[in-house]
Amino acid sequence: MICSTAKYFSVSLLSPSKTNGTTHMGRKARLITMKNTVDLNVFAQRLSQLIDTTEETTYSIGEKLGLSAATISRYANAIMKPKVPTVISMAQIFDVNEAWLMGYDVPMKNETGVRKISDKELKFALFGGEVTDDKLEEVKKFAEFIKGKE
Repeated sequence: MICSTAKYFSVSLLSPSKTNGTTHMGRKARLITMKNTVDLNVFAQRLSQLIDTTEETTYSIGEKLGLSAATISRYANAIMKPKVPTVISMAQIFDVNEAWLMGYDVPMKNETGVRKISDKELKFALFGGEVTDDKLEEVKKFAEFIKGKE
C-alpha cells in the first residue's frame, strides 16, 4: 500500500501490541509502518519500567534529550504522547527495540540480542547489590584489562 501523505511504500500498517511476525522486517520498514502509532499507555508503562530498572531518572533522560524532567514525567504517566523521533532517541538511551518501546508486541532487546546492563544490575549480579561505586569502577577497569589481553 502506498501512503499518500508520507509517500513511502508500506509493508502494512500495524497497530501497537497486535503485530504478527514483524520481527523479520528491517528497521526502516518498521519505522515507516509505525509512523505516529505510539500506544500512549503501553509506552508509559514500558518507560516507567525502564526508569525503575536502570539508573536513569527523568532528569537524566531529559538532559540527554534536551527536554525537561517534567516532560519525561508526563510521558511516564501517560499524560502526554511523545513524538516518534523522541521515542527512538529514548530507545537508544535504554538500548531497547524502538518498536517495543512504542507499544508493539516485539522483543524488548534490539535485533542483535545484546543489551547493555546498568550499573545497578551489574552490582546486583556481582555483589548482591552491596558494593560502592568506586569498587564497581575497579571491576569494570579490570574487565577491560582482561578483555584487552585476548
